Amino acid sequence: MKSLRILKDSALVLLAMILVPTAIFCIQAKASFLIVTSRSMEPTIKAGDTVITRQIPRTEVKSKEIIVLPVPDNATLRYSHRVISAQNLASGTLLKTKGDANPNADSWNMKVTSDQVPEVMAVIPTAPIFNGPISRRTIFLTLFYTGILLFGVALWRLVRAHI
Repeated sequence: MKSLRILKDSALVLLAMILVPTAIFCIQAKASFLIVTSRSMEPTIKAGDTVITRQIPRTEVKSKEIIVLPVPDNATLRYSHRVISAQNLASGTLLKTKGDANPNADSWNMKVTSDQVPEVMAVIPTAPIFNGPISRRTIFLTLFYTGILLFGVALWRLVRAHI
């Protein structure tokens, strides 16, 4: 029984040693996580994959980078495409983009006037998980209730240790 407790505590310490530096990195890099919903960037990014983005100055956007921009006719939606040309103007940066799976460049030029643009710095291949036989809702609820259960176990162990 004692060896099982040591194994569990070691697993918790190891998990903390991974999660804490990751959280610090995400805060320092101002990273965001987005789930891609379209297939326009396949095979580089599949629908269901998670991308990690960081903010870069719009004047530093270069050709071949993948960035996240608002959809031209619906600013509440975002799309991630590869930059094929970037031209810095006094009033903003004019970008031409293209999805890797698309045969042609996007029909619009995007004028970016904000100071920063989200650049894709990494892709987490979560498509097999999220597009598999288990629904996203089931995965979310499982993670949520597992977190609550672990919190309850931690509280129970704390109370038991002080009795």
